[in-house]
Amino acid sequence: MEGGFASSPLTLNQSLRNHKTWNIDSIQARSKLLADKMQTVWRYPSLSAEILEKYQAQPTKKAAYTISDHPYISVGSSKELFQVFSQKVMSLDENVKQEFLKLYVAFKLDTNFVDVIPQASGLRLSLNCKFTEIHDPKKLCRDVTSLGRWGNGDVEYKITELSDIPYAIQLIQQVIDMQVEG
Repeated sequence: MEGGFASSPLTLNQSLRNHKTWNIDSIQARSKLLADKMQTVWRYPSLSAEILEKYQAQPTKKAAYTISDHPYISVGSSKELFQVFSQKVMSLDENVKQEFLKLYVAFKLDTNFVDVIPQASGLRLSLNCKFTEIHDPKKLCRDVTSLGRWGNGDVEYKITELSDIPYAIQLIQQVIDMQVEG
């Protein structure tokens, strides 16, 4: 602008009118001036300890989830289905671990290979591999690559009855093999 900072109508720029040079010392001095000004404009509130405590209290985070956090598989309609499925998956490898999370149950070796989302109508499996990598001769898997879903992976398979489990185990074994080879 014509006249530079000397003609600036902004109050914050008034201190710049007197600068002949602009160097590290000038910049640091301006930073301090602006910081001091901010502290007068935006004062830290003076609140009682009681009010501060109310807002500082954080909700307690649940330490760990258990099967009881998933009513469909702890007492619900999919309980037997999950029990049989879980036993079969755990027997695939001695290193398989089962972990109950907030929204699903993860089965993992080094990383999740299948996640189980308990539902009233059955178990929705999320297989942790790309849809193009799974061999699904019965064409029962669903490609969920671009869908937002709970669980990991791009392959979904639904178990609604005990007779669905053997095919699910075949699919899961493929994912385990991919993880071990990869």
